[in-house]
Amino acid sequence: MHRIGNHLVLFNLGWVASIIFMAKGMPGMALGCMTLVLASHLAVIAAPLKEVVFLACVAVFGTVIASAILASGLVGFTTVLADPGTVITWMIGLWMLFAANINTGLNQIKRSWWTAAIGGTVLGGLT
Repeated sequence: MHRIGNHLVLFNLGWVASIIFMAKGMPGMALGCMTLVLASHLAVIAAPLKEVVFLACVAVFGTVIASAILASGLVGFTTVLADPGTVITWMIGLWMLFAANINTGLNQIKRSWWTAAIGGTVLGGLT
């Protein structure tokens, strides 16, 4: 349980830091935070190769979704971060950070779909 707590703290720090750095116009720092969190995650898990394959699948899925969202005009960035390539890379990094939680930090709730549904409904809106 201690490792799960450490992972959740590291994930949340990486998530918040990447959002703050991106909002401040520092995409390199945002991507650096994500990279450090993902690298530290892969360094301590039991099956890193399996996790890399999973994260790569999430990255492909995230690319499709992020590109569609930006192309649709539902979300727009009008600041210094208006470069679509940077924004898509950052959004994929967020997808990968979340995915890194699925097999570690969220392992306890993935066994119970109703716990996941209730938790996502209640806590998802708070992020």
